[in-house]
Formats: sequence, C-alpha cells, structure tokens
Amino acid sequence: MNYDERKRDKRIETDKDLAIGLLQMISNNIGKTNKDLQLEGSYDDHSCEYIINTNYYREIVYNLEHTVHHMALIRVGITEVSAIAIPEEFGVASSTIKYRKECAQ
Repeated sequence: MNYDERKRDKRIETDKDLAIGLLQMISNNIGKTNKDLQLEGSYDDHSCEYIINTNYYREIVYNLEHTVHHMALIRVGITEVSAIAIPEEFGVASSTIKYRKECAQ
C-alpha cells in the first residue's frame, strides 16, 4: 500500500452527502482481520524511497491518530471564525488527555 498514490477526490471536501456516505462505508468495513502489509513511499524528489513491513491494525491506529491531527486543525478554524463551543478534548491526542488527567490529581 502507498498513501502517496491513494485516489484523491476533491468532492469529498465539498460534498457533505458523499463524505457521509464514505464514512458510513468505512465504518461498515473497518472490522477486518489483521494481516501483514507492506507500506511503500518516498520523501522529497523520490531520492529516499522506502518499503516497510506493517499490518492492517497498525495502519488503522495510524489513521486514527492522523484523524485527531485533522480534528485539531478543524478546532483552530472553528474557534477563529465562530463562537461555537467545542468539547475540550476534541482534537487532542488520547495520551495528552490521560496526561492532563494525571496532572490534575
């Protein structure tokens, strides 16, 4: 698998119904069994290419963590342009939430 070569579709960013449908499809199909995978990619001008062993569960965890990163960016945008109240933990990594709770005690 190669994230750099994934299919990109601008409509996902602009068509709410399409995005919701894709999220439902992902939710319905995410519970697959673990299997070994190879992750391919490169940096910059392809002078640093790599192929590493990974697995389905590891990539699901990566995508979850990356989603939190995007949620943090969404949080910044919302707070800059509106007064919408966002839950305190929205866009915050679970390890940071755990750390904050430990510090508060």
